[in-house]
Amino acid sequence: MKLHRILAAAGGVALIGASAFAFAAPANAADIVAPAAPFPAETAPYAAGWFTGAGSTGTSSSDAVYGLTIAALPIPTSTYQVLNGTPVTGDLTDLVDSARVYVTRGVATFQIPVFGEPGEADEQFTTLRPVGATVPGAPFFDQSAAWTTSQQLGAYAPGATATLAEFEAALDDGAAGYEILGFGAAVGNGQTGSISQIMFAGNTHLFRAAPTGTQSATTVTQQQFDATGVTFTLSGFVPNERVITSGRSDFGAGIISEDGVADVNGNFTFTVKGSPDFVTEPGANFSAAFGGDSGFFIEFPFQITANPPAAAPAATSAAPRLAATGTDLTGGVIAAGVLLLAGSALGVVALRRRSAKA
Repeated sequence: MKLHRILAAAGGVALIGASAFAFAAPANAADIVAPAAPFPAETAPYAAGWFTGAGSTGTSSSDAVYGLTIAALPIPTSTYQVLNGTPVTGDLTDLVDSARVYVTRGVATFQIPVFGEPGEADEQFTTLRPVGATVPGAPFFDQSAAWTTSQQLGAYAPGATATLAEFEAALDDGAAGYEILGFGAAVGNGQTGSISQIMFAGNTHLFRAAPTGTQSATTVTQQQFDATGVTFTLSGFVPNERVITSGRSDFGAGIISEDGVADVNGNFTFTVKGSPDFVTEPGANFSAAFGGDSGFFIEFPFQITANPPAAAPAATSAAPRLAATGTDLTGGVIAAGVLLLAGSALGVVALRRRSAKA
């Protein structure tokens, strides 16, 4: 179980590590649940939705833990590819800048089939892929890194490498521009890769369900927060998946832990606690968020309230002083004093009477 303390600092709460929610995926227009694999065979033109690329040799399957798994035969010429032919518009480099491929095990290579000068006599078809496969924990694509073309593209021979911007310029070198035909992933020559989700053109295509979780409390007092904190219990991560925990408050303070790791069953437990010198405003709102290498993001809100008022001390009267014996002699002393005074008065009266008789 991970235990994290919020640390006080001058002017507020210290931000531990990177900025809060640095791992959060970009906002997406829609979450689309992909069908179970294997997908239908490729058709011409491409079907809107997922299909298996022509010439694929190998297998594909769907798994509740790892997602979509594609595997190519151990043959140098073998490939297995999946594609989505939903129409896409926009600038190629901009679309790739926001694209993500979340690999949960093995490797997979992102791919984008395109037409250069579509409908023209010099129409060119090719598939663009980044050089080097995507691995777990690295879903992004570097625009300045090398990409490769599968077919002749302008002056670029099949297999040539260039930056994505350079390939885009070659595609756009004409009046008709270029057409993005789809997107997907591929493996080759004995490779196997599992994918939890692919983000492209503002949509997230899900190949497995997101993790779920519970929290021990939604409202805690400052005392409770300092003593026991709030514990979050999550399940459904990939076994041994890296999990980043982050948080924030409504008054600008941030908290973040070091990376954690889900257990072999995909479970993860984390506790956020305050420190004795950390005091929030009454009713302060916080949230704790969890994101893993599989690309999923879960956020839990909780509120820290003021401590209850301390109970007023019970009223007490001054205790009487005791003699050395421990007996309360106050009343006796007072009575003796009264009798002594009375006796003195009687003595005076008697003296006066005797004087009168003399």
